Amino acid sequence: MIKEKNIKTIILGISFAIISLLLVISVVNGINFGSFKILSLEEITTKKNEVNLAETNLELEKTRYEVLEEKLNKEKQEFIEEKNKYEAISDETIDIINKINTKEKYSIEYIWIKLGNYAKQLNLSIVVAEPGNSLNQEEVEESIFKIQVSGSYSDISEFIFNIENDDELRFKLDNINMEYVSGTVVKATFDVKDIVIVK
Repeated sequence: MIKEKNIKTIILGISFAIISLLLVISVVNGINFGSFKILSLEEITTKKNEVNLAETNLELEKTRYEVLEEKLNKEKQEFIEEKNKYEAISDETIDIINKINTKEKYSIEYIWIKLGNYAKQLNLSIVVAEPGNSLNQEEVEESIFKIQVSGSYSDISEFIFNIENDDELRFKLDNINMEYVSGTVVKATFDVKDIVIVK
């Protein structure tokens, strides 16, 4: 009976020693039993590091994705705003813009009659220089039409107001210059840009 007990104890001791040895071996080198594998401590540490690296890369990719998504949403919003602005422009507005950017065409006789009538009504003397010509020998751009009127300040002001508000002329006056002549007489010169004289 005692021998049997001792044999059991010895067998248990040997089994414990073998299991302990297998555990030590598995911790150091790992164990393979066909498709079954116990990883070593080094392999477990390597796998853990790989998982940590993968998690870090995933966070970086997630952050990059969120930044790109935010940028894309911003660009999409800007596109929608620009599209709405474009669609809000009516045909009437486009016609007005085209008229502003289009050079008006006039016959020199028509201009003389229109300007001459306004000058006559206000007792003004008038001199006109067609595009490319000058009132006083200075160089003039080819697209500039120059007008010079002399008379009282109030009459000249009314003359300018009349031609600027004439729907048929549609003159855009620029470079208005006035100088005193004598008594109540003032001389004013100004340019009319972007017109074409048809002869």
